[in-house]
Amino acid sequence: MAPKLCHYGPITAIVLITLITCSASYSAYQLWSLPTHVVYYFRGVHFVTMYIWIILIVKNFFQAIYITGYVPCEWRPGNSLDEQFLQYCNTCKSWKAPRSHHCSQCGRCVLKMDHHCPWVNNCVGHSNQPAFVRFLFYVVCGCTHAVILNTNFVYRLFTREFVYHHRHSRNLLINTPSIICILLASGLAIGVIIGVGLLLVIQLKGIILNKTQIEEWIVTKANRRRKNNADPIEPFVYPYHLGYWLNFKQVINLSGVSLGDGITWPVRLGCNQYTFTVEQLEQKKLKRKQAVECIITESYSGYWCTCRYGLKAWFCRPVLEGDYIAVSVDEVVMVTRWQSYWLYGDLLFSEEDKQLGVRRRGWFPRRCVEISKKQD
Repeated sequence: MAPKLCHYGPITAIVLITLITCSASYSAYQLWSLPTHVVYYFRGVHFVTMYIWIILIVKNFFQAIYITGYVPCEWRPGNSLDEQFLQYCNTCKSWKAPRSHHCSQCGRCVLKMDHHCPWVNNCVGHSNQPAFVRFLFYVVCGCTHAVILNTNFVYRLFTREFVYHHRHSRNLLINTPSIICILLASGLAIGVIIGVGLLLVIQLKGIILNKTQIEEWIVTKANRRRKNNADPIEPFVYPYHLGYWLNFKQVINLSGVSLGDGITWPVRLGCNQYTFTVEQLEQKKLKRKQAVECIITESYSGYWCTCRYGLKAWFCRPVLEGDYIAVSVDEVVMVTRWQSYWLYGDLLFSEEDKQLGVRRRGWFPRRCVEISKKQD
């Protein structure tokens, strides 16, 4: 249990939840002490609702952390002939089930992987996406409630009624540090509402379309491949879009868990279980064909501090598109993705290392290699 929590993401989330909860509890208690009729009738409701939010947030937070949905070790399809439509993972020693992807941080192939979330130190996928979405929703609701309580309290600080009861009541414990903490917690809560709210919208959009963030990128490449191909290719049909309501019920339903086993999926008419995986294989072929072999001329540690490679490399870094890798002079990298100041590629290893699952890939500064204009 401890290793999952011993990470900056969950620790930061717990600190924020604790700080915002304490500030809201303090504000609710101070408002409770006021003999105002309006506050009197709603103060109990505020307390009960606030702690309901906390219970729901903490419950779904730990479910999102500890519920894992990995492809079973050494998994293979029931029919061996179907293996030609799937990718093999040398690290997990198993075939990748449809919609699954290998996470370099978790070290396993994840069923219907959406993304690796640092705040829960876990991959969001088939098994824990319902809990993750509920966590985001309750965080937005709880933080909104906390902002309302804190704002109400700060507003009443400047009323005559509050000043009068502050002088005659021992229950009202107010000082400058407490007010500063409340204002700080309110600012953090507003930031959480905006940030988590945007993530919630992205998740709900993906659920309604039945499309993960990784699959969104694959579909984009599928359409681009057909557009740029000299020979006409049939338009790509995304097989998992069953209609908005059916898509929604696959993740958000009364059972509280995603429908299905995460391996076999309902698909549209005219598609089959391997329509999407076949497109992935075609993209892999094109990727290998277009890859450029480069020799590292300047080392990179793999850390975020990239000032030595220029300010533009610092500000234009890829944030949500993969990991960073350390590279050393004379190492060979197969570059498959290009940005203005960053490159993405695989370090080349021997065939024996590949069989053992040794693989390192990620982003590194473009300045670390020399690419000819013809290749570029």
